[in-house]
Amino acid sequence: MDGWTLVDPVSTRMRAPLELVIDNFSEIEHTVTMLPVFGFDPARASEAIVELETRDDSVTVRNRGPAKMPPFDIRLALALRRGDYFQSNYTFRFDPPRSSVTHISSDPHIGKERKLKYHLHFYFVPEDATTTTVVTFGLLKIDWPVFRHLTGQMSWLFQRKIRQAVDEDAFIVENLADKSPDIAGMKLSRFDTILGLTRERLRRIYYQLPNESSKG
Repeated sequence: MDGWTLVDPVSTRMRAPLELVIDNFSEIEHTVTMLPVFGFDPARASEAIVELETRDDSVTVRNRGPAKMPPFDIRLALALRRGDYFQSNYTFRFDPPRSSVTHISSDPHIGKERKLKYHLHFYFVPEDATTTTVVTFGLLKIDWPVFRHLTGQMSWLFQRKIRQAVDEDAFIVENLADKSPDIAGMKLSRFDTILGLTRERLRRIYYQLPNESSKG
């Protein structure tokens, strides 16, 4: 990606089946309550906008809403300001299972994007029925001339934050009370529509199984 700096990849093993790991990375709701510095502001989560675009082989989600404010050092590193909006746009594909994610912070009044953006590629690698490895490739873009010469140092910090964030996701999925990948009968919110969409494509494209609706 021209103008972006690639950081060293991060590999994380999660003791959870592939379906639940992809669930965790595809829905945005858990960032509101489960992640300490990332995602939507819990007090204003109802203002978040979630838009879906589906194709036969992919699902794209565009999320936008009031951002949760992390500690000062992270706000400084990411050039965040109080009142900023958090944007998370991502596309899932299934041959193999992977997602491409761009996170952007912006001024909600004029829509201007902040000077630092980051892009992530997640590859979901099932080792067996109960273990999945997530390999994360991160790219960083700094449009702030004052800090552009610090890209090397920022890349090191960025890699650490990637590892921390994915470790937080691993903690969530590894400590679920029920690790069954079945979602039948679950009560899902407006943030969770994507779960059914990714499950259908994972089954059809990756596992090459027939649609359940066509059985017998």
